[in-house]
Amino acid sequence: MFAEQKCNFPGSPAHSTVTFSDDSLTNGAIASYSCERGFELLGPARRVCDNGSWTPEGIPFCAVDNGIDLQLLFTNQFSIGF
Repeated sequence: MFAEQKCNFPGSPAHSTVTFSDDSLTNGAIASYSCERGFELLGPARRVCDNGSWTPEGIPFCAVDNGIDLQLLFTNQFSIGF
């Protein structure tokens, strides 16, 4: 019988809260991220413990919400024509 693999603490960006579906951080645990008021979450809002690693990779971060759709800028490429 194999021991259940655990994930390390997934990281928590500044101005954020991370909550877990299972505090033991075992396989299948979900980390859910949210930002403080006045900040916008960029990156995945949820990550899953998968055989000792968090997926998707990369820790989200909280940016100051200045009314610009930062998620759109974060996920798309723009070109400017003249």
